[in-house]
Amino acid sequence: LLIDPNRDVWKPGEHNGTFRGNALAFVAAARAVDFWEDPKFQTQIGARAKTIDAWMKKMLTRFPDVLSRQKGLGLMTGFEFFSSEAAQAVAEKVRQRGVLIERCGPRDEVLKLLPPVNIDCDVLDEGLQRLGAAFEDAAPLLSNVPQSKAA
Repeated sequence: LLIDPNRDVWKPGEHNGTFRGNALAFVAAARAVDFWEDPKFQTQIGARAKTIDAWMKKMLTRFPDVLSRQKGLGLMTGFEFFSSEAAQAVAEKVRQRGVLIERCGPRDEVLKLLPPVNIDCDVLDEGLQRLGAAFEDAAPLLSNVPQSKAA
């Protein structure tokens, strides 16, 4: 690729730019494709998604006055709350338990669950336990939050 090794020398920062590729991202993407070629990897993702789905259904039953519905698919899922204040209260409690979580939606009323596709089952279970405990911690606050089921 070099035309003249004496002139084709990059200064710091010149190896990257708006229209150049990101070499590290290319290598990471190529390695990620290798995972997807393994049928066991795909099966494990499905099993984790079923774990999350079952847990979410249980939480929807446990908190019907707070949670509107489950959104998303597979490992990319979340709870839609009737109010953004309730989503905020649970998000704060789960962060206090050491779990990073985000809210989204037009009013930040959705609490996203977006674990890595290769998450260890024990870590996933612990994260769901912590999130469930955060719901319980926030329950007294949620009873004071105005809920609107008309959405």
